[in-house]
Amino acid sequence: MDRPFELRWRALIAGLAGVLGSALLLQEVDGTYAVLIPIAGLVLAGGAAHANHLGAQLFARAAWWSNLLLGLFITLVGSQSERAEGVTLALGCGVALLVADRKALVEAAARGGYSPIAYRGTLQVVMVLALADMQTLLLFGSLAVADGTKGAGLVLLGAAAAMTVGFVGLYRLRFWGVLVTTATALVLAVAILARVVRLDDDIVPALLVLAALQLAAPAPMAISLLRRRPLRGLSIRGASLAASVVVAVVMGVAVIAGATR
Repeated sequence: MDRPFELRWRALIAGLAGVLGSALLLQEVDGTYAVLIPIAGLVLAGGAAHANHLGAQLFARAAWWSNLLLGLFITLVGSQSERAEGVTLALGCGVALLVADRKALVEAAARGGYSPIAYRGTLQVVMVLALADMQTLLLFGSLAVADGTKGAGLVLLGAAAAMTVGFVGLYRLRFWGVLVTTATALVLAVAILARVVRLDDDIVPALLVLAALQLAAPAPMAISLLRRRPLRGLSIRGASLAASVVVAVVMGVAVIAGATR
């Protein structure tokens, strides 16, 4: 069945916005090919956004969210010459998230028969975060290995692999998928805070924020299970509006930080 015209043009604009937002990162490809990871992720996201498949739609949104936060991170801690790259990346991925239609995700889930009995929204958020964390960990792990801190880099790459495994479990509606993603985030956070894994101080806050988000995402589901009754959540429209507000705030902070630092 052909996709509605509105979904097609929204997917096209979102994909182009993400790719164009990463264009300035090409300046950093000077022997450090790990920088190609977010660029490649956004190129793939541009194609995945057109697919009527749940996994592809989740991947596209994960790539945009991951690089939205990466852009903010670059703007906040990067050098003066890197600010424009961070702002452009945050704006491009922010536009992609704002333009992308939630209907595409809903239709893909229906077509793929993805219909968990409960906690559908929570599970999709956890899956998006798992893929987003996978890309970020893959990037930072590759950079760490390239910089000579091989041990820490391998730990981050291992965590990226674990997040991928967790996503597969979640996609197959297996409870162990939540356990894998949550345990990976917890172990990584503890290892960083205890200095078991020694990383560049600049990237530690970003990794801790990602770990905190991954731990917080399934919290409503866990509370509901413990209380044995469902929690009242936001409507689909309310959740979409809340996400749009978060995206707009991150974009605004990136622009302000880029202009004032």
